[in-house]
Amino acid sequence: MLNAFLAWAHRMEAAGASQNMQAQITKRQDPDNPSIRLDLETPSTFGRVIFWKSGHFEAKVVAKKNSAEIYLKLGAVEQEKQVPKMFAPFVGMLGMGQRR
Repeated sequence: MLNAFLAWAHRMEAAGASQNMQAQITKRQDPDNPSIRLDLETPSTFGRVIFWKSGHFEAKVVAKKNSAEIYLKLGAVEQEKQVPKMFAPFVGMLGMGQRR
């Protein structure tokens, strides 16, 4: 499951670069439940998705001007093919066009 998320995160990283957004992918090698974190920064928002090997995730978007949380979703992905669809609302809140 982590590989599917990582592939999607790399696509978002590339899309962000083409739209002058900053992106960073961080891998955490916790022996019990490794994770990958994607951080995206737009002119008006910060976005973060943490995705664990178990398929569980937390996706959050925060407004820069007042630090208000404008999007939060906790959930789990059961099939790899669900990854792009599951995070489409997150991508939309950042104002990015999603690329597959």
